[in-house]
Parts: sequence; C-alpha cells; structure tokens
Amino acid sequence: MPAGTVPGMWEQNQIKRTLSAPANLARVQALMREAPELHRTGLADRVCATLDFLDARGRVQRAGCLKALRASERAGQMTLPPARNSPGRGGQGRRLGVAVRHRHGGTGRWNPPRVWMRSCGPSTSSGVRPWGTSD
Repeated sequence: MPAGTVPGMWEQNQIKRTLSAPANLARVQALMREAPELHRTGLADRVCATLDFLDARGRVQRAGCLKALRASERAGQMTLPPARNSPGRGGQGRRLGVAVRHRHGGTGRWNPPRVWMRSCGPSTSSGVRPWGTSD
C-alpha cells in the first residue's frame, strides 16, 4: 500500500482497477449470463469469490465490489440487474403508527436529570449542591 493512503481506500481502488480490466469485465458479464436471476448483491458476492476480493478475515469485499460495479455501469461498460427495493427501506425508515410515550411517564419534553456533585466551597451545610446551580 502506498504511503499516506487510507487502508480501506487503497483496496477499494484495487477492486475498481481489477474490475475495469477487459478480461475481468468479460468474466462479470459471463457470470450475469450464467445466473440471470442474481440481484446486485448476489452478483457482487460471486464476483468477489471469482476474483478473490477478500479482506484479511477472508470475507468478501461486497461494498467495494458493488461500488466498482456501479462505476462500470455508469461508464457504459456493462448493464447491471435492476436495483431492488427491499421491504421497509423506501426512504421512510421504520415508523410506528402512534407516538411513543416517554419512559418516565412525562410529556415527551426532555427534562435533564438532576445530578448532584460535591461543591468545592462551603455553599451548603452538607457540602453537596445540584449541578448547574451557583453559590
């Protein structure tokens, strides 16, 4: 790895560089022809396994491979399967139908807890005062 580069970024650039080689693009296109039912993630996993895009733990480099595949598609080198929208991820996030009641039974307004701390000066008889109060 060249000096001064971020470790993950260097591997990601290597994935993109390796995928952009004409022989590897042909291999990816052959994988898509062999298994047309594959979605993008499945294709990325197969490409990682075929081209040995593995991290130090032996796991596939799915995110870097997906990014390189999308870049190849934008460059017009291939056409990927259409993106799938997985359930519950339509940009809305997961929402409840009703408001969540505050766990302390309050109105939902944040009330910071009173934190007691020992004062440095003799402000009270016990030497303890609420945090945030002045002498």
